[in-house]
Amino acid sequence: MADAEGNAGCKPRTPVLGILLPQKKACKHLTPALLHRAADEGVTLRVLEEGVPLAAQGHFDVLLHKIRSPEWEEEVCAYLDSHPEVTIIDHPKAVQALGNRATMLKLLDDDTWVLKAPAQASPGKGGAGFTCTTPAHQLLAPGCSLAGAEDALAAASLRYPLVLKPCWADGREGAHALALVTSSAGLQGIIERGAQLGLALPALAQPYIEHGGCLFKVYVLGGQCRMVTRASLSLDQDGVASDAGPGHHRSADDGAEQPGQAGDCGTARPCPGLQLMSRVSAYPSSECWGQEDLAPADHGVRIPPPWVWDALAQRLRERLGLHLFNFDVILPREQGNEPGSTSTLLHLIDINYFPGYEKLAGYEELMVHFFKEVLQQRACSN
Repeated sequence: MADAEGNAGCKPRTPVLGILLPQKKACKHLTPALLHRAADEGVTLRVLEEGVPLAAQGHFDVLLHKIRSPEWEEEVCAYLDSHPEVTIIDHPKAVQALGNRATMLKLLDDDTWVLKAPAQASPGKGGAGFTCTTPAHQLLAPGCSLAGAEDALAAASLRYPLVLKPCWADGREGAHALALVTSSAGLQGIIERGAQLGLALPALAQPYIEHGGCLFKVYVLGGQCRMVTRASLSLDQDGVASDAGPGHHRSADDGAEQPGQAGDCGTARPCPGLQLMSRVSAYPSSECWGQEDLAPADHGVRIPPPWVWDALAQRLRERLGLHLFNFDVILPREQGNEPGSTSTLLHLIDINYFPGYEKLAGYEELMVHFFKEVLQQRACSN
C-alpha cells in the first residue's frame, strides 16, 4: 500500500506528533509561526479536535495534551491500552498530582534537596551550594471553625501573616486566587465568606515569607529550562500588600469591588486582616510577553546561577515523571547574599503543568526543539 507520498513502502513513514489543547490555549499557543517553524524543521504536527474520539483522528506517534476532565483521562488511558506504541506527553496519572496543591507539595515535603555546584561552575560565583525545601503548609478544610483552623495552623508551626491559595490548581475558576491573611478576623472572613469572596475552602495556608517581591519562574520543556523573574506579593511597612513592580497584576475575578486592596473583601462589609488578589505574578498585558526580568529592581535577593535551575528541573522531572511544567521559587530576603555564603535557601512554592510557553521569548524555537527531542528519544527507544 502506498504512503502519503505515493511510495510503496520504500520510504519510512514520517512520525506524526498529535497535539490537543483547550480552545483558548490552542489559539494562543498553536500560532502560524509555531506551525510553520515545526514544518520547516521536519516535524509533522497534527492539531487534534476536542470532543472527537482519538481513534477517529488518524494515526499519530506522540500525543501532547492539556485537557482536564475525568472523561478525557478515561479516554486517553483506554486509547493507550489499545495503542501501546503511542508516546504520551504527559500521562494523566502523573499530571493529576499537580491539580491539587496539597498533593503537589506532598511529593516534595519529605525531602530537603541539597544542590551543589558542578565542577565546571566558576569558583566564587555560585557559592558552595543551595538548599531547596517547600514552606510549611496546612490544608484548611470546608466547614472548619476558626478555633479548629487556628489549632491546625499552630500544630503546623504557622502564624500570621499567612498566604492562602485554593487547594485546586487544575484551571477551574478561582484557581489563581490568593489571600493575604494577617489576623484571626481575616481568617474568619475566609471561613465564613470564602465562596462569596472568590477563595473558598479547601485552601492551603503557607507562611508569608519576605522575598523582596521577586518570584523566580522556571519553565521546563524536557531537557530545556528557562528562568524568568516576575513581580510577586510584597508587604509594605504596615503589612499591606503593595504593587511589587511592573509584573504585578490584579484582576476583577475575586469580588464585586476592587479586589487586592487592603481591607476590601469585595463586599459592602469591610474585612480587616484580609486582602484578596488574583494572578499576582501574571504579565500585566500581552505586550509584556517575552520580557524575562519583571521583578522589582530593588528586590535585594541573591540570584542563583543557571546550574541551580537545571539541577532543580532535573530533580522535578524525575520526581514528577513529567516533561512540560514550570515551577515557582522564592528566596527569603533576610538570608545573607554574600558571594561567600555557604548555602542559600530556596523555597519551592508552586508547580504548574503545561504552562503558557507562548509568553517566552523565542518560544517557537523552544517548542520545536522539544518536539524533536521527543521524537529522537522515541526513535532511539524503538
